Amino acid sequence: MKKLFICALLCAIVPVVHAQESQPINNVLQLFSCKLNPGQNAEDVWSLLETLRDQDSGTGENGFGMFLWTPFRVTTDYDYIWGTTNADIAATMEGMAEYMSSERASVLATRFQAVNERCDSMIVLSEQKYVGSEPFDPAMAFDRTPDGLVETFACSNRPGSDSGDIRSAVDFWQQQMKKISSPDLQKYNGYLVTPFRGGNGGVDWGWIGTFPDMVSFGRGMRDYMNSKEGQAADARFEQASTCRSGLWQGYWLLYPGTN
Repeated sequence: MKKLFICALLCAIVPVVHAQESQPINNVLQLFSCKLNPGQNAEDVWSLLETLRDQDSGTGENGFGMFLWTPFRVTTDYDYIWGTTNADIAATMEGMAEYMSSERASVLATRFQAVNERCDSMIVLSEQKYVGSEPFDPAMAFDRTPDGLVETFACSNRPGSDSGDIRSAVDFWQQQMKKISSPDLQKYNGYLVTPFRGGNGGVDWGWIGTFPDMVSFGRGMRDYMNSKEGQAADARFEQASTCRSGLWQGYWLLYPGTN
C-alpha cells in the first residue's frame, strides 16, 4: 500500500483540501457519495451545490465548511463526493437539526432527487497528522477552479491487526516523513480518518492526502516512493492493512472561517 497519501474514501470522505495552518486540525466530516440520474451532468451538480451553499445560513463559523470532490483517477460507482466539515460532533448535529427544520430543506430535497439517483452518507472523525508548509489562500475558494488534488484510501485491518497497530504505523510514518528531503512533499497535508456513523461497512479506517496541484503531487509522490524512509513506512502499513485508493480534484464551496 502506498501509504503516503492514504485516505478513507469510506464511500465518501474528508475535507477536500483542508486548511493548512501551522497547527493540526481535528474535525468532523459529513460525507455524501453520489451517483447521478441519467441525463444529469457536472453543471447540474455545481448548480445544486452552489444553491445549497448560497441558501445555507452557515458562514464558516465553528469550523463549518462545504467541499466537493470530482473524480480524477478513480474506480468507483460514484460520480462525485460532497461534504461538510464542522469543529466537533455537537456542531455537526446542531447544524443538521437547523437545516432539517428549515423551509429550504424540503425544496432542496426535491432538487437532490432530480439530480441524484442516490447519495450514500457517513460521518467520519478526522485527525491531521501532517501539516503542509504552503498555506491555503481562502480567496481561491468559492469558484469552480480546483483548489487541490486529493488522494484517498479506504482501508481494512488485516486479521490480527487493530487500531493500535494502525496508530503505531502512523507514528512511524510521521518519523520517516521528517527525514525525507523534498520541497514538494513539504506541501502535503495528511489526515487519519475513522468512521463514526454510516457508510456501507468493510472499512476500518482511512487517510486523506492533499497537494495544491498535480505537479507537486507527482514530484512529492516520486520523492516519497524513491526514498528508503517512504518504502519502510509503506511496509509497516502493508503489514497491518489493505487499502483501495482514489484520486480526486477538490473544490471548496464554503471555506471554514469565511462568509
